[in-house]
Amino acid sequence: MGFRGYCSDEAADSDELESLSGSDTEEDEDGNPLPKKLNKGVKIRPWIRSVDLKNPKFRLGLAFPNSEQLKEAVRECAIRNQLGLWFEKNSKHKVEVNCQWDCPFRLYASTSKGEGPTLIIRTLNNKHTCSPVETSHFLDYNKIAREVQPDLLVDENWSRAGIHNHIQKKYKLDVAVQTITRAKRKAKRMNEGHYIEQYNNLAAYRKELLRSNPGSTVEIKTCKDGEIRRFQRIYICFAACKNGWMNGCRPLIGLDGCHIKGHHPGQLLAVVGIDANNGMFPIAYAIAEAENQETWTWFLELLKWDLKMDKDSSYSFITDKQKGLGNAIAGWFPNAAHRHCVRHPYNNFKAKHPGEGLKQLVWNAARSSTVVWYNKHMADLRELSDDAWKWFQDKHPAQWSRAYFKEDSRCDILLNNLCESFNAAIVPARDKPILTMLEKIRMDMMVRQANRRVACEKWNDLVGPRIKKIIDKTGQRATLYRAHRSGEFIFQVTGCGDSGSKHAVDLGLHTCTCKRWQLSGIPCVHAICAIRFKKQDAALYCDDYLMPSTYLESYNPIIYPIAGQEDWEPVEYPIAPPLYKQQPGRPKLKRTKEPGERKQTTAPPAPKEGKLPRTGIKISCRVCGQQGHNKLGCPITKAAKAAASGEGSSNGPNASNKRKRTNNKPKRTSMPKGCSNLKEQIIRSRKTWKKVKDAVGGTSGVNTNASTSQTVQQPPTQSSQNPAARGAQKKTSQPMQSQASSDWAAF
Repeated sequence: MGFRGYCSDEAADSDELESLSGSDTEEDEDGNPLPKKLNKGVKIRPWIRSVDLKNPKFRLGLAFPNSEQLKEAVRECAIRNQLGLWFEKNSKHKVEVNCQWDCPFRLYASTSKGEGPTLIIRTLNNKHTCSPVETSHFLDYNKIAREVQPDLLVDENWSRAGIHNHIQKKYKLDVAVQTITRAKRKAKRMNEGHYIEQYNNLAAYRKELLRSNPGSTVEIKTCKDGEIRRFQRIYICFAACKNGWMNGCRPLIGLDGCHIKGHHPGQLLAVVGIDANNGMFPIAYAIAEAENQETWTWFLELLKWDLKMDKDSSYSFITDKQKGLGNAIAGWFPNAAHRHCVRHPYNNFKAKHPGEGLKQLVWNAARSSTVVWYNKHMADLRELSDDAWKWFQDKHPAQWSRAYFKEDSRCDILLNNLCESFNAAIVPARDKPILTMLEKIRMDMMVRQANRRVACEKWNDLVGPRIKKIIDKTGQRATLYRAHRSGEFIFQVTGCGDSGSKHAVDLGLHTCTCKRWQLSGIPCVHAICAIRFKKQDAALYCDDYLMPSTYLESYNPIIYPIAGQEDWEPVEYPIAPPLYKQQPGRPKLKRTKEPGERKQTTAPPAPKEGKLPRTGIKISCRVCGQQGHNKLGCPITKAAKAAASGEGSSNGPNASNKRKRTNNKPKRTSMPKGCSNLKEQIIRSRKTWKKVKDAVGGTSGVNTNASTSQTVQQPPTQSSQNPAARGAQKKTSQPMQSQASSDWAAF
């Protein structure tokens, strides 16, 4: 309880205002100070910020704890009521506020001796005669940032235009676009925290993760820069992820790295497994200064210890062609199988050997499940292009062809799409400061684990939805084969026709001579034909790695939540951010995609007749044989034309005179409308001349015209000097001359 008649839940405000009356303050039965009068009959009322700031109203005797809260109330009042207030005096002990132009509004507040920083409104004229303003200097980007900070914490994708409309609708004031942009940038920084402070809190974050998730691994590596401890790397592997992978995922690991944006860019290294539904399963991730052999070696050393990968011959890795990654895998896992994403070698191959025929042969060789078919496709490739065949000789087929993959992994993927999916999922977090980025990745992984557990309980089939889709698609081709029983679980499967293919299927051992069943763990088309012969479900013959029970074993472990940053136990281990020299120009937010990754724009349907457009086709010259130009643009043709023109211009001594005469020729004028040739034009002109003669009067007109022309050439006589005679003469000759001159002018 504060002063009498005013309720307050802030004890600090009430304690501060007890000093208003000094040592002579009277108290009630509860010990609360009674209100002190200001002048005559004016009671002092405390300013309660949490209540009064929503709609600030001033009155005499209103006491503010300090000048900052008074100025905050003045700014809020000016913004909400569209007033042009400004500070005449602005100090810790005196604040005077006036309004624009001739408005009588005036507010004066000051402190009293012995009252501390408390300001009391002593003079107030609360009358306004001014018109509302359209803009306010108090509505700056700091005010807008504090206004939109809670909403941006919920919706990070709130656009600048949306914030602009929200502010203008709420305060009815015009705000510049640059102000909104700066306010949004500052609000994001307020939500994310300063990046230097986040590096200092990494040690406390590590301790909180280990407290909430026992058994996890969080390693921070720093380097010394004189006496300063600078951040270098951090490695995180939750206990739920490592236990889930060891209990329910296939022994295949995907490795990849991606760039992180922000004030101190670096590389994010990730390890991803594959679950029972052919989905990605994040295992561990790290942030390092670069992607090289040293960082990958450090990362794989911690990973091997976490996953207890002592027998490395039973594991397989799939990676891109990263720098130093192959050497790091060979150093820690010398007996493990190492695949390469086929898309990257093919993009390098396509740069030197383009063509649709070569592309199909390369991918057919990569998809071949047996060595025999691999050799056949490579022989066809050599027959088509010997240089293309030689390009693959220094690349071992175990890195890019299914025919040489190990069968223990039960996975026949050729692309490293699992890691690409993980990199795409964390794109919104990759431009944040380090602590915000790590926490956002942890939140996404925690929610993903829980969602997968709930989704598995709703499965209606014996396998996951993706595995079921593969079985149904493969089963559509099972009608092209016939199964012949050889034993209880052994079948001979033949294709339709006399020259159909033949395969031996063993349902007991889950094998087929095509090897697709052993590589993927999913029955191939030959196995499905034999299973249907026994009238059973093909999902029963899938590998144990693809069962729902195995799927739940992967996602049953829980990534536990952590406490807020204000509740973390402090750790005295300051870490400075790494050194980074900012490059000039605007930073790139999207990586440069390879030619095979670019999305093809949807073109309109091709017409049934006509010619296809020549866009994208490289033209070649038939003169020099080079690409990029045709015969007209060939340098050889241009040089020949220049030489010929030079010889023609230099022949004869009168070449310069001829050029002058041709330049002095009058320009050809356009024909009148309706005239297709010169003959028709002359005929029309003659007809017009005859009409003029008929209008004047035949031969008399000619004589008149002649006499008129004679009078023009002869010296003036007395008759021509008479004004009346000259007027009659002009009237007679003017119609004929005007009409004839206009027609001839057109000609």
